Amino acid sequence: MISKLLLQRSLHWLNSSLRTDVSLLHMGSFFLFGIFIAFILAGFFAGIEVGFVSLNRLAVELRKKQRSKSAGILSQFLDEPSKFIYAMNVGIVMMLVIYGLFVDKLLTPLWLQTESYLLDDPKNSSVNIKEQFLHTQFFTLVDRQGRVRGIYDGIKKDEVKQLLTDINELLAE
Repeated sequence: MISKLLLQRSLHWLNSSLRTDVSLLHMGSFFLFGIFIAFILAGFFAGIEVGFVSLNRLAVELRKKQRSKSAGILSQFLDEPSKFIYAMNVGIVMMLVIYGLFVDKLLTPLWLQTESYLLDDPKNSSVNIKEQFLHTQFFTLVDRQGRVRGIYDGIKKDEVKQLLTDINELLAE
């Protein structure tokens, strides 16, 4: 009875994990792109801030007298440097928050999949399943005589498909 329940849970997990791999791939590429853009923009804001702090003020004033447009804009920022640095820090923090949200959205499904490895013994209902032993990604197929019929990597699709085939063959015996 327990082995049949365990087998049903394993089959349910295997089927659901095969379906989520494709959706994680598409969703993952979007979030990886978002992570990359947020990281680049945070670096941009940090670089602008460092460049502003190390700016040669005398050279800016000389170029301003020569009627350089860029020197005129920089001169306005140099009049109130705290506002410029504040704005760059806000940009950095915003990009890092967005970066963190994308990383969270990318890794949460992967973390939730590891929780499906938790197995609960029906005789031990007094203990929370989250406090149980965390198993690996490997599945071992054992027949009624206790012989190991195969060991399968639950992350590799071809081995999962082979496991499903072998389970059906074993149940037919």
